[in-house]
Amino acid sequence: MAQKNGYPSDSLIAFVDCPSPNSPDTPSPLDPKKSSRFLSHRNVVENILDMVDAIPSCDLEEFRNARRDLVSQIQDHLDFLDRCVVQEWLKQKTASTMFPLELDIPEVIQTRKFFTTSQFSR
Repeated sequence: MAQKNGYPSDSLIAFVDCPSPNSPDTPSPLDPKKSSRFLSHRNVVENILDMVDAIPSCDLEEFRNARRDLVSQIQDHLDFLDRCVVQEWLKQKTASTMFPLELDIPEVIQTRKFFTTSQFSR
């Protein structure tokens, strides 16, 4: 899985609704086609959690402790995946609020006695 800053790259996570500045902080559902690899990974991890939960402890403390530790690690990974989704949502929401670089902003220039705005480039 391609990663950037510890989170999966944005090509793996896409939303049904594109975030906008007015979007809530809660992400919309993931697009099943564009996020299929991410969703497949999450599904596999959830299936592993179900299989580990189904392991009988046979009343052995060592088994119970090992299973508890493994369940905790798997749940931590699922929490990480949830954070990845929120991180990507906020990233896309923030990106939609930024001005494009080619925006023509008036330049402030100094004249003899006062400042004025001018759209003429130097």
